[in-house]
Amino acid sequence: MIEHHAKRGNSENFIREKKIHLDLKHFPCLKMNANFAYGLIGMVSYNFLRIIARLDEPDKPHYAKKLREKYIYIPAKVVKHARQMFLRIPEQFKKEVHLMTTGWAGALEAALAMG
Repeated sequence: MIEHHAKRGNSENFIREKKIHLDLKHFPCLKMNANFAYGLIGMVSYNFLRIIARLDEPDKPHYAKKLREKYIYIPAKVVKHARQMFLRIPEQFKKEVHLMTTGWAGALEAALAMG
């Protein structure tokens, strides 16, 4: 009985994550085709976040909220100069992102070679 409820609780956490963290609780349009497309985009983004979570922590992947805090909310400054806009990112964060992407590329190549 405990195993049944543990599995149920875990699946409810995944459903809650999709609804709340990806804003799939309220669909934006009145047309079914547009809402279907919105749901498909949400599904792709959810799968992308799960891949990132598995690459980051294979044993205990994080949920969407923690992943956004870790990877998306990078401090930056938008600068306008000579009719162009630039995004200035501190060097520390640029190096960290570069290390993660090279590490993930190696992990992805190893995973593809195995399977």
